[in-house]
Amino acid sequence: MPFCKYCGKQLKDGEECTCERARSAKNDVEMELPVQVEDEKKGNSIEKTELVMEVTNEENGKYDAKHETDQQNHKEILQKSFEILKGTCKQLVLCWKAPNCHGSGLVEKGDHIYAIILIMVHALLSGFLSLVQVEKVGKTINALVSPVYSLAETFGINVNKIELPVSKAFWCSLFCSLAISGLITILLALALYIVKSKAEIKQMICITSLRSIAAIPFTIIAILFTFINQSVGLAINAVALIFSYTFMLQGIKGVTDIEENKKIYIVAIVNTVTLFVAMFIAEVVLKEAAGELIEGIKSSLF
Repeated sequence: MPFCKYCGKQLKDGEECTCERARSAKNDVEMELPVQVEDEKKGNSIEKTELVMEVTNEENGKYDAKHETDQQNHKEILQKSFEILKGTCKQLVLCWKAPNCHGSGLVEKGDHIYAIILIMVHALLSGFLSLVQVEKVGKTINALVSPVYSLAETFGINVNKIELPVSKAFWCSLFCSLAISGLITILLALALYIVKSKAEIKQMICITSLRSIAAIPFTIIAILFTFINQSVGLAINAVALIFSYTFMLQGIKGVTDIEENKKIYIVAIVNTVTLFVAMFIAEVVLKEAAGELIEGIKSSLF
């Protein structure tokens, strides 16, 4: 049978001694138990806090690493873009400096990235030239009919000025320029396929870009001269056609697996077909523009 460890009294199974020392020890245990529980809770809370801090620090580390990686990627993209832009300008200058050498070299290497950028730049400049030309035409027409405006105002008739679709002219010229470049590329690919050349499509794009390379300086000069004299601006832009043919003729020399005589005929036929298509497009566009001009005049006068 059990005995009390404090007073030595014999106890029954499960019985607790009621002596003073036993009661005092029991009270001490009951007082220590909440403190132990509280300490355990605090310990668990500290462990949880430390765990949350570790997770937060890990997430912050991942965010910092991702942010640093994104910044590095942005720097690389900017650097590559700058290199491509620099290379494009270099190709433009070199091809104008030595069309026979660098024009054919561009085609032989097939640097189609530079070629596509140059084609797009030419299209943008063509659109801007049309924008300036149409705006100039609108000002000229309004200046010519200004006496009519003055006469109408004397009779108390409110007349609006004629407004031409300037933005439409920009986008129309831009897309037409891109469409003509695409047509030239397709015609070149078809012609070289007929003569059984193994030239790649990127080389066809490079030959087409030589048309843009030849035209870009003339288009810029034409834009500047349009502000001074519209007719001179149009004449300068027309000169680009001659240089375009010459540059393409030099560029096709970069295709080395066909005879030189065939190259001359290929470029001549492609440019002739393109010219007829361009004239057809111009006729359609001019008819539509003339119709809009007449409607604009009617709506302003009546």
